[in-house]
Amino acid sequence: MRDGTDISVRNNEGHTELHCAVDYGAVDVVASLLRAGVDVETRTLSGSTPLICAAYQGQAEVVKVLLKWKDIHANNGSTLVRALSQGHIEVARILLRAGAVVGAGVVSPHLSLMSQLNPKSIELIFSASF
Repeated sequence: MRDGTDISVRNNEGHTELHCAVDYGAVDVVASLLRAGVDVETRTLSGSTPLICAAYQGQAEVVKVLLKWKDIHANNGSTLVRALSQGHIEVARILLRAGAVVGAGVVSPHLSLMSQLNPKSIELIFSASF
């Protein structure tokens, strides 16, 4: 950042400025932080990347910005599962269009999330068009 702000600072949960910008849906701030060189792969103490946080919260525009900087397959399917578990169909569609693979890397920690899917999420998974 221009003023010399340390963009790697974390709060007590391991959230960086990028995670916080994602939480607030601040698309312009997310884009600025990415241009400033923040680590898009950084994880909170619970293991969430900014992309996982955006998908879980249904931040569709933030997801689009992050996808320009991030290969969706690096999340082993958890990003798509997180979006679907909260019923964020628009975000799930964005992720699927970006190449997320249904069931890819969904292992035991995510199976409980899969059981929480609502009918619209299940319909999206099995439909031919996203």
